[in-house]
Amino acid sequence: MPARPRIRGLDGFVESTRNLADPHTVRRVKCDEGRPTCQRCNTTGRICDGYQHHRHIQQQAAAAAAAAAGPLSPAPSEHPWATPAESRSLQFFVEQTAVQFGTFLPDDLWSVRMLQLAHSSSCVRHALVALSAYHERFRMGDGGDETYQSGSSGSSSGSSSASEAHGLRQYNMAIRALRVDPTMHLQLVSCTIFVCIEILRRNMTNAISLFKHGCALVRSVSATDPSIDKTLRLIEAFFSRIATQVFLVIGGDRDHSLAKTILPLLERSSGGTDEASTQRTISSIAEAREWLLQLAVAYGRDMPPPAVTALARRFAAWSSAFDAFRRSINKSGRVLGPAERRALALLELHRRYLSINIAALDQEDREDPSSWDQWTDEFREMVGFAEEAAADDNDGPRFYLEIGVLPALFFLCAKCRDPETRRRAIELMARGRVQEGIWGSDMAAKVARRVVALEGGLGGGGGAVVAGDARVRRIAVHADAETLSVGYELRGGWVQEAVEEMQDVVDVD
Repeated sequence: MPARPRIRGLDGFVESTRNLADPHTVRRVKCDEGRPTCQRCNTTGRICDGYQHHRHIQQQAAAAAAAAAGPLSPAPSEHPWATPAESRSLQFFVEQTAVQFGTFLPDDLWSVRMLQLAHSSSCVRHALVALSAYHERFRMGDGGDETYQSGSSGSSSGSSSASEAHGLRQYNMAIRALRVDPTMHLQLVSCTIFVCIEILRRNMTNAISLFKHGCALVRSVSATDPSIDKTLRLIEAFFSRIATQVFLVIGGDRDHSLAKTILPLLERSSGGTDEASTQRTISSIAEAREWLLQLAVAYGRDMPPPAVTALARRFAAWSSAFDAFRRSINKSGRVLGPAERRALALLELHRRYLSINIAALDQEDREDPSSWDQWTDEFREMVGFAEEAAADDNDGPRFYLEIGVLPALFFLCAKCRDPETRRRAIELMARGRVQEGIWGSDMAAKVARRVVALEGGLGGGGGAVVAGDARVRRIAVHADAETLSVGYELRGGWVQEAVEEMQDVVDVD
């Protein structure tokens, strides 16, 4: 396998910036009301939270750009501080990357604040250009290597190599700029973008390392300055979502090697007490999403009975509030947009996902594969909601950071043994290339197919439900500094395989 093109300084970035995270660098700055941006904010690497009128114009411009279907072209007049190549990449970011990041819910971090900071920070500008380059390569179907398609007319190997050099150069320039101006704000902002870049590069070793560093920075800043500004709150929410994705990958195993990294961050966003939860109402889709994710990370494989009872009570309160919220929407007659309909379908999918997992905690032997057969009807409903939530995923490769359909579909494929339901779930994961944060549809489908192969094919090879003795009992993901592997527990013991060694050996069609 050819060596990856080098990102200069990335290997030492986490270590070299660790001592720069001085809590005293985080302080409140009074706006000097300078135009077009506050100079006091600029010089400390902050984003000014003022100029609401300018922000509204930015949002309108981003929406208009996303609606336009015309080809991309350089627009240097819109970004006088950027080169034509950087301007074109930033335009792609506005029209494609930021739009995909808001697939289910709007995200001001990417659609507004990152772009605002790019005007004043060369580090953020170079990082966003690099992210745009890697995202465009991903959109063109290039993955797993370091090629880059420019999207312009003619995608010859020569232009691809030139575009690749452009993305790598911008990434290195962002790292160098951060070393010159290593304020706490810029460290967090750049680390957020770098995590996304490494996910698109499919370099999970670097992504996990940067993610761990970002979690440490978030804890340091939050503990030092409770009045942290809105941008850093959005960044904290970003790392919390990635932490939740990691939590779902490890199956809620609080003894996993990655748990010590993610649990402190997740505990910060775990919500109120059982009594407080029963009194809550839901007034927006975003609020419903955040509350449900708080319940998801409260789950644990080995919860004691009182904790299970409390979690079930909190989940029942969420379900009641969510049903009331949906009734209020229907009563108002409000017409929902496509993104809102997808988001509601996603919440219904996650509702069943969590409901089954909570109910399974009361089973005498939840490791018995046949115990999951009682929820076959719910598994079928999950596939239907997943198909609705992923309605646009066949419109080319998609990359977003939301906790989407993949964790629930992967869980379904691991537990459901109804042949048709599992076939539909695998086909949905394999239908279009989707990267939901650290969850990739190609890898999730590959592992699901491997489960099928280990069990003798869909329906054990005969079209019927897989027999209990032939089933995979558990799936475990293991990650270290060098490899990512997946373990499958069968009746006779564990089968451990490196991700690179897995083969798609089963045709589910």
